[in-house]
Amino acid sequence: MKKFTWILAGIFILGFGGLAALAAIPPVVPAAYWGSVFYSDQKPVTSGTVEAIINGKVCNSIDIADGGYGQGKRLVVQDSSLSGGETVQFKVKIGSTEVLAKDSISWQAGDLTEVDLHLDMVSPTTSSTQTGSGSTSSGTATSTSGGSSSSSTNTTTTSSTNSGTSSSQGSSTAGSGTQTQSSPASVSPSAGNPATVSAGADVKCYNDLNTSHWAYSDIQTMVDRGILKGTSANSFAPDASITRAQFTAILARSLKLGSPQANAAFKDVKTGDWYYTDVMAAYQAGIVNGVGTAEFAPDAKISREQMAVLLTRAMQKSGKAPAISGEDVNAQLKIWSDKEQISSWADQDLAIAIKTGFLQGYPGNRLAPTATATRAEGAAMVKRYMMKVGLW
Repeated sequence: MKKFTWILAGIFILGFGGLAALAAIPPVVPAAYWGSVFYSDQKPVTSGTVEAIINGKVCNSIDIADGGYGQGKRLVVQDSSLSGGETVQFKVKIGSTEVLAKDSISWQAGDLTEVDLHLDMVSPTTSSTQTGSGSTSSGTATSTSGGSSSSSTNTTTTSSTNSGTSSSQGSSTAGSGTQTQSSPASVSPSAGNPATVSAGADVKCYNDLNTSHWAYSDIQTMVDRGILKGTSANSFAPDASITRAQFTAILARSLKLGSPQANAAFKDVKTGDWYYTDVMAAYQAGIVNGVGTAEFAPDAKISREQMAVLLTRAMQKSGKAPAISGEDVNAQLKIWSDKEQISSWADQDLAIAIKTGFLQGYPGNRLAPTATATRAEGAAMVKRYMMKVGLW
């Protein structure tokens, strides 16, 4: 009897200890996401389903309503196998069509993040005419100046105004691998100046940019709004390095900073330079600084972390930057495999840029902070920023 009592006591102790051990295991804290969903022509997706996928496994799904997902109930993602840093991909189902969004995010326990999704497909309402093995794009554009106007129908039209109204008409036909273009927009590029392609121009007119490029829709909409400009009439150079002057000009246009009120003591920024107005306006707004006491280095290449710092600074000036603690800074940066490359002076700004979503990484959890940024990356980052602060 005494032996049996000891056995019962042992079972009780082991059972209680096991329960205590189970109680000591912390629960998996979920991450939650929400945001808007856009077609490549920037029209909102109004219905469908968004799936969150990690390592090929669908973790959760939620319906799209009113152009977004998770607006009320969030898209919650949690799994006992997740340790942090896993890539979350988003698949959008619209009827019988399934499209993997171009946007992704690194999973972190407790993360609450707005993630806007962009699809590489046009909206059903976008009209297109197909004949044989090719397709023809069509549209109507009108330019007005001094009370007179000119319009064209069933052509892609670009216009340039100089002391009056001028317009040029052209058509672009794609099919069987052949593209033709006639009467390109009137542009006058100067040395180092990305030539102006007027707002409303079709980015498909650029010979070095097509719909397969990851930033195609971002670049197209930014050009349409007059924020981005090509390097010539027929070239955008999306994968070329972006300079300090070029990025500052994009940022100044997106913020609509206007004309500067006074001159600054930059020896390398003169009134005749194409970037003068944008650089000086951004400088006087407290967004950009020189690289020394009297130089701006307009032609110097800009890195990804430098772009993020300028955008974060602009967000702080607008009063819309989120508060962030030292613990949060560490949480946002520690997930990146190349976190040791982040400059110490950029830590907090990069953490804000990552948290708000306008700075995103590469496959393999790489942030590449010191890598020279491309013109496409600059366009995409500024567009995400504009959407976050309500300028879009």
